[in-house]
Amino acid sequence: MFSIGEHILAIQGHPEYTMDILFNLVERLRNQNEIESDFVEDLKARLESAEPEREVWKKICKNFLNRRLTREPLKFIMVED
Repeated sequence: MFSIGEHILAIQGHPEYTMDILFNLVERLRNQNEIESDFVEDLKARLESAEPEREVWKKICKNFLNRRLTREPLKFIMVED
């Protein structure tokens, strides 16, 4: 979590995760009966056609932190699916 004045940026995510890490996590949750197999299969099918938006998150974080140095006003950035 970062703060600049009254502005806060908090992210609960892991942009460093690769597809292999995500698949491993999903399989582990299935094996522990935390999520249902039907959900796992649907999720894996959707993930196979997508890539994590690592560069987008990297840009958002860098832009936020750079504003601290330049003292520019912060703007909200909307990221669409």
